[in-house]
Amino acid sequence: MQKNLGFQLNLLNLNGCLGITMVNRQEINDIRDILKRAKIKVTLPRIMIFQILKNSPQGMTAYDIENASLMINNRINLSTIYSTLKLFQNTGLIQRYKINLEQAMYSLTHIDGPIRICCKHCGSMDTINDPHLQQTIQIFCQQHQLYMTSYSLILNVDFCSHCQQKCA
Repeated sequence: MQKNLGFQLNLLNLNGCLGITMVNRQEINDIRDILKRAKIKVTLPRIMIFQILKNSPQGMTAYDIENASLMINNRINLSTIYSTLKLFQNTGLIQRYKINLEQAMYSLTHIDGPIRICCKHCGSMDTINDPHLQQTIQIFCQQHQLYMTSYSLILNVDFCSHCQQKCA
């Protein structure tokens, strides 16, 4: 039975075994190909973790991923989740970031941009894609002879645009 976590998981539990519907086989094949290109051994937990992150509208903690796997009746051990996340991070498939002193969040590199806005009032996290700002960061690194491999920028704001609209 498929469960909804606020986002589509596209995994199906059949008699205690993980099954993939014909509609979703292409997505699973795509994930397998992504993992192979990154020179990562393809395993069911790795496919599931990647798919959970891929279908999440925002970054997730390791505990969020564990809960998502429980919702589809396929528990993934927390140590497996952490080791897989570290492997994905080392190969550049995902990025890890922290907000204040909270748990680390993970998101796919190409889906979730490196610039985030965190609202202190409602706790929401939005990503922005601003080519001008990204170019400015690259120029800054070039001017200071810095070799940038990656970056993450979190802007903490008192009220996001949604909260401002509520207050108006």
